[in-house]
Amino acid sequence: MKKDLLKKYELIFPGQWIVSDDRDWASQNYRCLMLITDCFYEATVALYYFRPFSIDSIEAYERPSPYDAHLNTILAKHLVYSLDSIRNIINKLCKKCDPPPQVLPIYEEYKRRFGHLKFIRDSAIHIEDRGRGVNKNGLPLGANIISLSNFVNNTYCFTGDDGNEYGIDITEETIRQAHEILQKIVDSYGWHGITITIDF
Repeated sequence: MKKDLLKKYELIFPGQWIVSDDRDWASQNYRCLMLITDCFYEATVALYYFRPFSIDSIEAYERPSPYDAHLNTILAKHLVYSLDSIRNIINKLCKKCDPPPQVLPIYEEYKRRFGHLKFIRDSAIHIEDRGRGVNKNGLPLGANIISLSNFVNNTYCFTGDDGNEYGIDITEETIRQAHEILQKIVDSYGWHGITITIDF
């Protein structure tokens, strides 16, 4: 992946300050936007270092080394954690910070695309339960096949607490979709000052 791809997914802020007479409100919302930006950039950097592989390369005996395989797992987990952390931050933003009204439907859009990541994240954290085939209450998952940090090509998979299988593509398209949604959240605010790009 080319380095200029990182520049491609920088978030653009239409100004330096959120327009509001309530500086506490503006500061709180701005901090949330900065946290979202940081998490998104962490996900993007994880993708940047991810080493994609395919069935074709495996069939050609170009199997990833154990190092590459474990590195990809670390990067995939971090991408999941980062994108799911964004969901949590936007959730608190909507519930506690009274953002512009157009933020709520954008949050619903984000949940439709990335809401399932909470199942992957929870299973990755509670691997001691999923490895035994049980949910957080100690009950059987009821799944015939349990995915535990598996890759199907470049899709990272885990069986969730509800017994269903969930996956996330560790690809540029995933980052592109997140970037598109998050830029809409930033653009929902009124801004003043010069337009700035938040660098990696």
